[in-house]
Amino acid sequence: MEDYKKLFENLERDFKNYKKDAISEIAGYKIANEDLQKQLAVLYNIAEVSKYISSNIRDDQLVLMINDMIVGLLGVTNSCIYMKENDVFKVKVSTYGSNINLTEEEKRKIILGEDYLINGDFIRKYDEIDNAIKSVLGIPIKIRDNYIGYIIVEHTLKHYLTTEHKMFLSSISNQIAIALENSKLYRELKDAVIKDPLLGIYNRKYFFEKSESIIKEEKVNYAIAMIDLDNFKTFNDTYGHQFGDEVLIQTSNVIKNQIRDLDIFARYGGEELIIFLNNVKNHNDIYRKVNNIREAIEENVITMGDIKAKVTTSIGLAFRKFEDDSITDVISKADELLYKAKKTGKNKVVIDECELK
Repeated sequence: MEDYKKLFENLERDFKNYKKDAISEIAGYKIANEDLQKQLAVLYNIAEVSKYISSNIRDDQLVLMINDMIVGLLGVTNSCIYMKENDVFKVKVSTYGSNINLTEEEKRKIILGEDYLINGDFIRKYDEIDNAIKSVLGIPIKIRDNYIGYIIVEHTLKHYLTTEHKMFLSSISNQIAIALENSKLYRELKDAVIKDPLLGIYNRKYFFEKSESIIKEEKVNYAIAMIDLDNFKTFNDTYGHQFGDEVLIQTSNVIKNQIRDLDIFARYGGEELIIFLNNVKNHNDIYRKVNNIREAIEENVITMGDIKAKVTTSIGLAFRKFEDDSITDVISKADELLYKAKKTGKNKVVIDECELK
């Protein structure tokens, strides 16, 4: 009888040990399964991020879209993206403005291109948020060996950001870097198609495409200013073509600073420039504006090394008179008025007197 009792006790002990080991093994499988689910979720999110970014590389607001995406994915209070411009890191987009009071350690990490994770009782405070920032994660944006930017995400809860967030943000930072680089290349290619390579303003072809599109869609009144640099050949002959290029560049810059965002400014050909003055309501106001441009050009001193000179311009200003006037008709009229300005002394704006009241 004692033998059966001992056998039973041994069996009971073995069963308990087996049960304990089985529970432990099941718990291990459960943890492993949860980890696998997390990894799959991360991979899925990375794939979705890559797809989302790739489909929007042509969008001018790509950096803003990426920043909003990071806030949504990580559930952070604030996200900020720095981009490197001329070896200086500048805030490109931020949930709560560009005035971020970085700690000295954060500044050092950004300069070195290293990631960091900080959790503390107080890191910094934003006026727009009631609570202080207590958890911060910083990740560099790199494509190959090219360090192009930096991402900082923040939360008001201490220890909210973890090494898991760090791994995830590091994973998508490469996708972000590639997208930003592709977006930059796309913009450069687009600019090469629509802009003059010397002056950085629109070329003649795009000028017609853009202005005709506005006329068709918005049906606005407009004016055309044809601008020609007086005695431009003399600058080339006296100082060389390089200075002639500088005259064109600096004169274009003066005009760019004078016109409105809704106007279209382009190089028409050679030393001739053209402005599509959009949404014209008062002819006198437009005349004064164009004459102010002429005066600003006249007052500007063109400088290149030891060479200093001034340039004047002759301008023909024509308005769309009739609804069936094409832009070619208005340009032809502006060209006639420009020719008149050249023949009657230069350095003036010529307009049909009947256009002024």
